[in-house]
Amino acid sequence: MSQRQLTKVIVYRVVIALAVMALAIIAIWFLTPRFTRAAQAEQALASLKIKQTAPGVWRWQQSQTPMPRRLESIRRDEITNHYQSALNEIGYATQSSDSSGLRTYFEESALEDALLAAGSVSAQANWGHDLRLRFYAPDGATVAFTDSAWVGFIWQDNFEIRYQVMDVVMRLSDGNWRIVHWRILQRSIPKLERNSLLAPNALSGLRGVNYVGRLHPFGAFWDNWNAEDVRSSFRLAKAIKLPVIRFFIPYPTPESVYVHLPEMLAIAKSLEIGLMPTLLDSYTGYRLEDLPNIHASIERLLPMLRDLSIFAIDLKNEAERDAPKASWRNIRGVLGYLAIWLQQKTKKPITAGLSDPDAILAGSLDFVTVHHYGSLAQLETRLIAAKTTGKPVLLQEFGFHTQINKLPDPHTEAEQAEFFSNILALCQQQGVGWMAWNLHDFTAGSMPNNRVVERFLGLVRANGSLKPSVSVLLGNPLETASWFDRFLKLQALLSLWWLGLVFVALWLGSDFIKLQVLKKLKK
Repeated sequence: MSQRQLTKVIVYRVVIALAVMALAIIAIWFLTPRFTRAAQAEQALASLKIKQTAPGVWRWQQSQTPMPRRLESIRRDEITNHYQSALNEIGYATQSSDSSGLRTYFEESALEDALLAAGSVSAQANWGHDLRLRFYAPDGATVAFTDSAWVGFIWQDNFEIRYQVMDVVMRLSDGNWRIVHWRILQRSIPKLERNSLLAPNALSGLRGVNYVGRLHPFGAFWDNWNAEDVRSSFRLAKAIKLPVIRFFIPYPTPESVYVHLPEMLAIAKSLEIGLMPTLLDSYTGYRLEDLPNIHASIERLLPMLRDLSIFAIDLKNEAERDAPKASWRNIRGVLGYLAIWLQQKTKKPITAGLSDPDAILAGSLDFVTVHHYGSLAQLETRLIAAKTTGKPVLLQEFGFHTQINKLPDPHTEAEQAEFFSNILALCQQQGVGWMAWNLHDFTAGSMPNNRVVERFLGLVRANGSLKPSVSVLLGNPLETASWFDRFLKLQALLSLWWLGLVFVALWLGSDFIKLQVLKKLKK
């Protein structure tokens, strides 16, 4: 092959390669938006499916106005289902950017408003609907009603929840109820700043303990309910003068909670124990589309949360752990709304169990919390910072493990008692109430993140005997550590002797290697 022919072949191949690359770029250019829209649609459909299976509250209120015709129950259910589908379609259009389905549910007179609602935000959801009939036509083909409901919106950098009253007119067409009129009559945004139900020093004398179950701790507690064990634990807490108990309700809420929580309330009432339930335990999402389910779940709990045994309600445990994925915008939006709504429904003090208060969320709460497992100096700094929120402060969690074989940081029960003594003195100085973590040591059950140390944070040993820290909590002077406690700590530290052998072996080994290198260099 001549040089000229070779050059032509190379040029030909380069042209083909460039053409293929150009076609690939053009294909990517045109297909990427389609793939993006498909992904958005799939995500929106998943969200819609969640909402369709949600136990949403759709309540029809008794109409005071005489109607030309009585609304039959089967028609009422049809109207409710079709209206819910229309609102769900708006949510789908919001997330997928596909508004074509709105024409199925909205006639031209209402379609413009539906399109505007779907295109104004990046996500929205609705829940807690109270429907009141205004008119039902004699021919059974036209209905008018008002819909009072909560509606949540997420913009690029904002999270807002409104209470809206909507005027809705629907018409039966080809077997489907379609919206012909859809207007907002009233709109209010709950103020997320409010004064506390509690006086500034209301919690200064609070003494309490965290409780997660002895036989079946943490997530296994409710499904393995044991009334006698709960009664025994509550009686013990009362005996050691810890009359306020914090416990945990997971979300999604298992049916066993609704079944057994009334019995827990009865036990607490009989022993004159105050309870602080922590809701939404293990929940990490803070998604707008989750609010209908969360709202419905808490509504089922409302009669129990209003019980006289409930001292206060904690919305969530350590929500700051969820911030990297959920974002503070969503956390503040969900918990801020729930704090205002739940306080109105229960008239109980509301908090969110953060390790350190969030200044913005604190405006919605009756008191703020601190969780601490570090040094005394650090705690003092954190308590002083918490007081700048202007709300009462509760040291909701503090603890000190007694796992003697926890290397390289073993602790003795005497050290736990000393730690508790110092904590209580600081709380008294700062005028802050406290709740110890926790009542029991554990031999059974799985621990969070498989941390063995969680088994040794109790005030009471797994065999039911009391640790020295209980004496401190009862107000007795701190006892000097015995020689046996010091021996246990020394024994644990001496068990690290093998580390010394490793160090010596590495040291001698490095000298041996150096010697061999020098011998080779001399040769």
